[in-house]
Amino acid sequence: MLRSSVAVLACLLALAAPAAANTFPVTSNADTVGTCTTSCTLRQAINSANADPAVDYIELEPNLGTLTLTDALPSLGTAMVINGDNAGSDAPHLRIDGSGLVNRGAGLNVTAPNVVVRGLSITGFDSYGVRIVADWATLDHLLIGKTPAGDDAAGVMGAGIFVLGNDTTIGNLDTTGGATATGNVIANTVADPTTDPNGPPHRGDGIWVYSGSNNTIEGNVISGNAGAGVRLHAAATVDANKIGTNFAGTAADGNNDWGVQVEPGATGASVLGNVVSGNEVGGVLVQADDASVTGNVVGLTADASAVLANDGNGIEVSSDNVDVGNTTAPANTIGGNTAAGVLITSTGTAYV
Repeated sequence: MLRSSVAVLACLLALAAPAAANTFPVTSNADTVGTCTTSCTLRQAINSANADPAVDYIELEPNLGTLTLTDALPSLGTAMVINGDNAGSDAPHLRIDGSGLVNRGAGLNVTAPNVVVRGLSITGFDSYGVRIVADWATLDHLLIGKTPAGDDAAGVMGAGIFVLGNDTTIGNLDTTGGATATGNVIANTVADPTTDPNGPPHRGDGIWVYSGSNNTIEGNVISGNAGAGVRLHAAATVDANKIGTNFAGTAADGNNDWGVQVEPGATGASVLGNVVSGNEVGGVLVQADDASVTGNVVGLTADASAVLANDGNGIEVSSDNVDVGNTTAPANTIGGNTAAGVLITSTGTAYV
């Protein structure tokens, strides 16, 4: 009886043990269908990971060039890690281009929780560079609207990154709070005039947080987009980004709308420690209650040594109970904007 019980317990433990992770190496920029084991295309690797319940790793060889898609890639439908950045600082290993597709959709669709994507260039799609409709996604060292070398390329319509989920991390900070080379670059998005009238408008925003909570945007360069640099339809933390400037924060590459727009539904949003300069409509627009805008450089270079004006107000507040760098919070450094440094249009309370 004891031997039988031990055998049953061993079987139960085997059933309960998590599946072993697999690594699928991407060694080609071809667009081949099917699955793989030892040598893969990206499409094959995603198919193989989707078929496996484990958290699999898709490792891209360096210098793969451009994957010119013949059809939309499969959704990232299980937890996985796609890594095209072995050292955390070298150029993305692969460019995914959708310019030749009839229905160009999104570059990557994240539909399962716990997906990590790093080290890709994504260009030439009709709706989004990356569309996230799941929780716990992490995007790191992506170039959206840029080649792996950092040159301008066909952007995406709609938004560089679209978020409809919780606990998303877009970008990265080092332990000292400074932006690292592993943040994302989101640029060259364009507005889509043919947007579905029953769906959300595609304004050409760099990052668009449509819904969810505990989402974080940190350490990115978000510049040269047709809409806002960052649009918050739901609350998020926007921390230590360059919005409307180059990576160094020394020259303008403005977004064609606000640098950051905090819409009425984004109650409690936090915009802190960013450089928000060079944008075409203004720096930061706050339309949500209980938000905070602290410790930012607005309308100046990153070191605040020269003017890099937003063409409008530096910070504009039209909501209630907003902290704009008062005495208990890090102050904003504001200067050079073509209109007011801070404009309060609400009848509620704002702390400046």
